[in-house]
Amino acid sequence: MGNSCVDIKDLERISSTALNEFSEKSDLFTQKTDQTFRSLDNMDMLIGRCPLEVVLDNHSNHFQTIASLMGIGRLDILYSIVPWVYLTYLSQGVSREYFPAVFRIYRSSVNQILSSDSALEIAPLYDWLIQEHDGFLDLLNGSSNVDKVHISMDEENEAFVTSLLEGDYSLALSIVNKKVEKNFPVEKIYSDLFQPALYRVGDLWQKNIISIAHEHMASVMVARLMVNLYDRFLPTNDRYRGKAVVTSALNEYHDIGAQMVSDFLEKNDWEVNFLGGNVPVRELIDFVREANPDLLAISISMVFNLANCRSLIETVRNDPDIKSVRIMVGGQAFRDQPELWKTLGADIYAPDASSAVKLAEICRLKKHKGDRDNLE
Repeated sequence: MGNSCVDIKDLERISSTALNEFSEKSDLFTQKTDQTFRSLDNMDMLIGRCPLEVVLDNHSNHFQTIASLMGIGRLDILYSIVPWVYLTYLSQGVSREYFPAVFRIYRSSVNQILSSDSALEIAPLYDWLIQEHDGFLDLLNGSSNVDKVHISMDEENEAFVTSLLEGDYSLALSIVNKKVEKNFPVEKIYSDLFQPALYRVGDLWQKNIISIAHEHMASVMVARLMVNLYDRFLPTNDRYRGKAVVTSALNEYHDIGAQMVSDFLEKNDWEVNFLGGNVPVRELIDFVREANPDLLAISISMVFNLANCRSLIETVRNDPDIKSVRIMVGGQAFRDQPELWKTLGADIYAPDASSAVKLAEICRLKKHKGDRDNLE
């Protein structure tokens, strides 16, 4: 993307000293960035119609994301993340000139707050972002690497999305019940109705067609519908395939995907402990040690939680009582980087709930054979 003076590959080798200092001072970076940004004479022009509090909140997300990607040595993922961020911000009304302006502020904050040696390692990242600005805009114009994969929606699916956005739970429930009455497999309701609807809602939010409040309302409604269907996921026989613990990484509050995996596993004769999101690592490790599962499934939606996930996996691997448990990862954080699970140290990646069931069985068999190789 252009002829940059800074190569992103050269930034992968950031020392642990610089990384630790950057991570520890992320709150200071955010405070300094917000202070400087507020003082800009052209601030109103840069943010356009986007509320200031949204922009300031995203400054904090930026430093968390950079720290996470540096922590796993994968700053190259910025190639896929940044165009998505550009699209989201521009849809919110932010000026194209906002990006190089805030990158310069980020770089200034790094130079002012970090030690000189650490700043020399990390400041070039912002030189790279500034240099690549036009290239990111070109990607938006091409759109092929930025837009979500188009999901075809029939009339019933469109009506379901409308019910979610209008908060019409009765209509949403009636659509689901019609499928149940027609003996539509409950797994297909999840995969063919719920999942594409949530993708569509997320896409509408990204393009600023709906608010974050509407996105949250839609997610909560789907969660309610899943509870309504839960009894249909209970196994109908006494076959026992294995035991799984399903959760999300620390600082993750999105758990619908993890809930879907939990329900699919339970439907397929697994004993499942679903813990939801944001479980502290120590408590999670204690629970896994007590439960002694065959599988630990971890969902990650936000890229800035990847480092948290790798830290959790390393903790499991270093615990002699549970180091043999097989670890599966999945979630939105992997959609553009399906090979990222290897960097995190997981055993396998599941792109969706249906795949999770098949891969869970492979993991179970490998665990009992003591074989961690060839799980792909």
